[in-house]
Amino acid sequence: MTHLIFIPIIFVAVIIRLVSARYELKLFAFISKVAIIVSAILFIYFFLDYKGFNVIVYLRGLLQI
Repeated sequence: MTHLIFIPIIFVAVIIRLVSARYELKLFAFISKVAIIVSAILFIYFFLDYKGFNVIVYLRGLLQI
């Protein structure tokens, strides 16, 4: 259930991104954009790991051609 940690992080980062875009705060917009991307990737990874699909093992198998 580790994947549930990232949902509130994404929501807060989206709200910060919208406010910073409204008031033209470029640093906060960049930081929140990075936080959204990283949180989304980690959410997908941990969700797939929770469901029993290990992405790292799958990618290692693809790279060993």
